[in-house]
Amino acid sequence: MHSAAYIIWLGLALLLVSWIWFRHPGQPFWFQAPPWRAAEFLRPAGVWLQGVGFIVGISGIVWFYSSKLFA
Repeated sequence: MHSAAYIIWLGLALLLVSWIWFRHPGQPFWFQAPPWRAAEFLRPAGVWLQGVGFIVGISGIVWFYSSKLFA
């Protein structure tokens, strides 16, 4: 497996952790909202984790595709 896949999985794990443990009480688990509205549904630590998860995941995707493009 490519090393970038681990970075992608880490980003997804951060997103999942932010939603499981840091959502406001009463929010359903399966809920869709744009990322810029995360503060309405998550506590501040969850918003931070979600932002970091997006950045880490996207950087893993960029790393993966750039290694395939320039190989």
